[in-house]
Amino acid sequence: MESPLLQYAREENQRAIDYFSGNASTTAFTLSRPVASVAQVQAVISNVPQNPGDAFTVSGNTITFTSVPPTGTNNILS
Repeated sequence: MESPLLQYAREENQRAIDYFSGNASTTAFTLSRPVASVAQVQAVISNVPQNPGDAFTVSGNTITFTSVPPTGTNNILS
């Protein structure tokens, strides 16, 4: 079973889910849809919720983590 790690809802209440695999070096990931603000994003890494603005930022359709997510298959969900 895959762990949900990152999820975001657009203003229209649509949810998009993207899966990414951490490699212990990449901090920026491309989301399938743009978001207007970090407040629209929920991020969870290895089943630990991340604090918006502190643990990650968003710009358009890119989410950037302040710390490198660990290596894992589909351990980042957006």
